[in-house]
Amino acid sequence: MLRIYETVIASRPIERGNREFLEMLIESSARLAGYMPGGSSAAVATTEATEHLQALIARQVPQNATSVARQVLSELQRIGGREMDGGRRSLYVRRPVSALRADYATITVIVGPGLGLGDEITFLQLLRGLAQRYPAASLTIFDLYPGLWRHLLPDARHRHYCGRPHRPFAHLATSGASAAANELIVVLDFGGYDLHDGVIPRGGRRDVVEISLGMRCAWAARGDSPWVEMDQSSDIRETGNYRFVHRLTRRLTGHNDDRNPWLPLRSPPPAAAARRTPVILINATSSKHVPLTPDDWRSALQAIRGRLGSRRAIEVRVFPGVHEASRADAARLCASLQEEKGVHAVALTAPGGRPLTSFNAVDCLVASLDSVDVCLTIDTFTAHLVPLFGTPTIVVALKDNREFWVPSRHAFYCLIDDFQQGLPEAAARVLRARAARRDAPGCEAARALAEATDALRAGEADLERLEQVCAALMRYLHRASAADHLAAEGRQWLRFWSRLLSSLRREPLAPEHLAPFLQRWERSEFLKRALIEA
Repeated sequence: MLRIYETVIASRPIERGNREFLEMLIESSARLAGYMPGGSSAAVATTEATEHLQALIARQVPQNATSVARQVLSELQRIGGREMDGGRRSLYVRRPVSALRADYATITVIVGPGLGLGDEITFLQLLRGLAQRYPAASLTIFDLYPGLWRHLLPDARHRHYCGRPHRPFAHLATSGASAAANELIVVLDFGGYDLHDGVIPRGGRRDVVEISLGMRCAWAARGDSPWVEMDQSSDIRETGNYRFVHRLTRRLTGHNDDRNPWLPLRSPPPAAAARRTPVILINATSSKHVPLTPDDWRSALQAIRGRLGSRRAIEVRVFPGVHEASRADAARLCASLQEEKGVHAVALTAPGGRPLTSFNAVDCLVASLDSVDVCLTIDTFTAHLVPLFGTPTIVVALKDNREFWVPSRHAFYCLIDDFQQGLPEAAARVLRARAARRDAPGCEAARALAEATDALRAGEADLERLEQVCAALMRYLHRASAADHLAAEGRQWLRFWSRLLSSLRREPLAPEHLAPFLQRWERSEFLKRALIEA
């Protein structure tokens, strides 16, 4: 476990916006080091080597965390011998993981420390699938982020292990199912740490499934089987994280619906009244280095107001993170935004004006979404969390890493190089749509396009449904403004659908061969921005 924590510190980018998380990892490593044996044997570190390792970890602080972590990993490798070099006890067979048993009395989910909050949210469909498949089972989720799962899966028990790295394993030792009942343990992380191979004891009725998001791999160790299934089969190695989790959920639970890799928790909120001041939520913090200054954000807000009409006031709420350093950054951003006339900016706080903490940040953020018209965020956890609650979200992506992107119609992306042009255009479009009358011609055309696309996804992609998409797209483009920069992209899509129809009339294809075309259409920024008017 110490190796896992130090690997996360050494390899995961943890910049200013995630300092609280880094400090927690360091604290957990120190606790784990305290459990290291002091005696010597052929298989365990000598007292001298153990003390050296403990001294290394004792001087680990945020400023030197990465370099010390590399030294710790090197020392663990040296003193750990073959065990630290990946020696395995289990026998592996490469094949698709089998469906889970028909019933479990208890299900325990352990979210590893290497999985960021956004990536953790990616697994919602798997956990929701388990809860639906086994409604009578006691479901307990252990992770590092207090409060997340009471919003995502409120009927499950949620336990955090911040600073208490042994807590999930103590739970397994004392609260497991009885010998006569089936028990499932699911381990989720970004890497693969082989917890199924000896760290979590197997038993005749205990099954262990470990899933690595980054490796696109799953291991399944059924308690009464001598084998561990290792699944890296081509049909679950999807390019997108959400589709990978979706396929794996189908395989484990036996669920046959393959059409919705992502579903929101609630529908979009009602449109804002035209006279109400628009509310924008900004999350400018990230665990990665982001080369955007408060002046950059102020220029973007100025451009948004210009597109809406320079007299339109805007209310801005800034997510400040949970550490003093990120709160100071948020205060500077608010001060800069306030320099723009007509912009009122405040940092998000807990009730009573108290600062956000690890224990109330998710609650306060979710509660604020009821009155937010659009969220502008760096590619971080809010990019995954906010769309679940129906709030339109514009994500500033640091690179074109589409495997992490949320497949939601209400999640839009602009690369950071296009920040000053793409973000204001997208935000103004969302805000105008939020204030528009639902019976406006543009809204009616957008709804027709949405209905035609939904019909195409819900059934087989036959010629009639494809013709309906073409007709709805032509109707939408007909009412689009000539100055709308998305109209050119829309005309390209119209040419594409026309070519596809013509080709299918000459030589039909099976529906599964047409699925990639539909996926491209639903991922397109043109369609998503058009459907915001629906």
